[in-house]
Amino acid sequence: MRFLLRRFAQLLVVLLGVSVVVFGLVRLTGDPVVILLGEAATAEAVAEMRAELGLDRPIYVQYARFLGRALRGDFGLSLRYRQSALSLFVERLPATLELTAAALLLALAIGLPVGVVAALRPNSGFDGLVRGSALVGQAIPGFYLGLVAIIVFGAHLKLLPTGGRGTLAQLILPAATLAAYQIAVVARFARGAMLEVLGEDFVRTARAKGLTRARVVAGHALRNALIPVVTIVALQFGTLLSGAVVTETVFSWPGVGRLAVQAIYTRDFPVVQVTVMVTAVLFVVINLLADVVYVIVDPRIRVAD
Repeated sequence: MRFLLRRFAQLLVVLLGVSVVVFGLVRLTGDPVVILLGEAATAEAVAEMRAELGLDRPIYVQYARFLGRALRGDFGLSLRYRQSALSLFVERLPATLELTAAALLLALAIGLPVGVVAALRPNSGFDGLVRGSALVGQAIPGFYLGLVAIIVFGAHLKLLPTGGRGTLAQLILPAATLAAYQIAVVARFARGAMLEVLGEDFVRTARAKGLTRARVVAGHALRNALIPVVTIVALQFGTLLSGAVVTETVFSWPGVGRLAVQAIYTRDFPVVQVTVMVTAVLFVVINLLADVVYVIVDPRIRVAD
């Protein structure tokens, strides 16, 4: 319990820091009133709208107001759509979570077994192929891979749709594009963790007792190798959410990432702020859950705490 309380306190500090950073950065992008009214707006009209939006107040007053309202779940009205910024985020969130979950499942379903098999056959041709593919997978930018996928599978082969949401076919290309980097990361970490565990004394002891290779791997090595993999998967969840910004834009996927990009272009402060803050909350909660999973996977962590 003390461990959870300590971690929760740390998360509150992190979220407070995120609120300060996002509040300051969005205001460095310029005055949203100019975007809303246009360059031809009169000084009186600009001053009136700035007063209406509260942008004429001192910056510390604006932040205090933003933080107080955010704690109540009120992030204000979107400057572009004139409706609750939080409701806009909630409307788009299912699409992003669908894309992120599909990409994460692909990463685990492909990367984890591939990494484990490569560790069981070190320095083999398959191991070399996995290491080379992982290097390429981490090096290719997501936007470039997405464009290539659109050209090859959409324009030339006409096998899959290149945009929109609603069917499984429309999910395949964006999910695969978003998962490519994660597959490479999971495979590399699974391989490295498995190689390290296979060299431990308890694994050699299990082999000396006459246990089959399958029992040694499944019952002893794999469970211990999962700890660093759990860590990287939890961290990659945040990477998937941020990577979804590019993927959603390329494939016209109606999610939070695309909404955030549009809000940045139009200087829609409330939408940008709610997107960053709620995404940060999701990220830190996932990391807290990962800490709990550590205890389940390896009871020694509970004893150490």
